[in-house]
Order: sequence, then C-alpha cells, then structure tokens
Amino acid sequence: MNIDILYENKEIIAVCKPQNIPVQKDQSHNQDLLSSVEFYLKLNNRLNPKEHLHLINRLDRPVGGIVLMAKNSKAAKIYTEILQKNKITKEYLAVTDNIPNNISGNFTDFILKNSGKNISEIVDEYTGKKAILEYILVESIENISLLKIHLITGRHHQIRSQLSHHNLPIWGDTKYNCRFSKSTQVNIALWSYHIQFINPFDNDEPIEIFSFPDREIEPWNLFQLE
Repeated sequence: MNIDILYENKEIIAVCKPQNIPVQKDQSHNQDLLSSVEFYLKLNNRLNPKEHLHLINRLDRPVGGIVLMAKNSKAAKIYTEILQKNKITKEYLAVTDNIPNNISGNFTDFILKNSGKNISEIVDEYTGKKAILEYILVESIENISLLKIHLITGRHHQIRSQLSHHNLPIWGDTKYNCRFSKSTQVNIALWSYHIQFINPFDNDEPIEIFSFPDREIEPWNLFQLE
C-alpha cells in the first residue's frame, strides 16, 4: 500500500485512506490502513518501536480521505477528548442523486445501527442516537449534486444513511442508494476532504488538512472540487 502522508508531527499523523481499504483490521483479513502506516513509520524510524498508532477518526471501508492517527497513548487520549467535544472539524464531499430543497441546511435524525445487516436505520428519538450534520450545495448538474458536509456527530454510516433518508442518496452507494444496489464496479462518491483542529501540544497552533478525490474519476470529474 502506498502511504500518502498529508501531515505529521511528533504526536500525530494524517494520511489519505484509499477507498475500499479497511481502516483497521477486520474479519476480511485484508491489508488495513492502520497496520500499514504503523509498519511504514517504524521501518523509517518515525515511531517508537514500543508504541502503537491509535485511530482518532474512522472512515467506512468504501470511503476515502483523511484519517488522523496518534503516535502514542497520551496523544490518543487528548485528541479523542478533543474529538468528543466537537473541537475537531470534519468535512466531507459527497455527490448525491437529486438536489436538496435548500442551498444549505442541517439534518437532525436518530440512528440505530443494525449490526446483523451492517447498516444504520433512521428511527424515532426513543430508539436511536441523535445524528446531526450540516450541508452546503456547491453545484448541481442535471439531477446530481455536489455537497459539502460538516459532520457534527459521528454515528455509524451517518452521512450515508441520513442523506438517503432525506432523498439525497450518495452516488455509488450500494447500501443506501437503490440505483447502485447491484453495482460492483463503482466507488462511493463520499470523501473526507477537510479536518481542522488546534494542536494542544504546541500552544494551540491551528492545523488544517485537505485531501481531494481523483478529479478524473466519475462522478468527481463533473465538478470543480477546489
């Protein structure tokens, strides 16, 4: 696996996760991002041999983009606390079928994870966990739209299930977009493109990281991504 490093300091590293690669070890036993980055850093003497990398944020296997990892347990604890306090901004690009009713807005729903089917379902407030996201319509072409998503909470399959529930299923999503339910040769058009936070180890220095999908691949090639 090619390791695409977007940012690195003594405490953390941000890398670009390729699509269809698990972010950590799972039952598939496929090569995963976390193990690969840890091996690379130790091989190049950039991680203490006695330490392990710790995931700060996670992405679904089909989704590509920025993944943040801590280089030691102290940094992992601090950055996890920052994330839980919503002090790490996480933004995504998504191409959806249909056009939202408003140029910008937010969706607040309640999500229940169905572990047996590995999906999430929108349910009532007494059954699920609150899920909030904000969106901005960047551009629409015919009946598909490019959205910027600001993720407020971090639920299982949150963006995918919420957008589908609001009649904005993501292009290429085989789980939540019935148009692609039988597709095998497409990549989901959902990408973690922007993370912003302050560095608590360096006088709260602001850190901003960007990553963009391949502009030559459908449907990203239809839009201006900058």
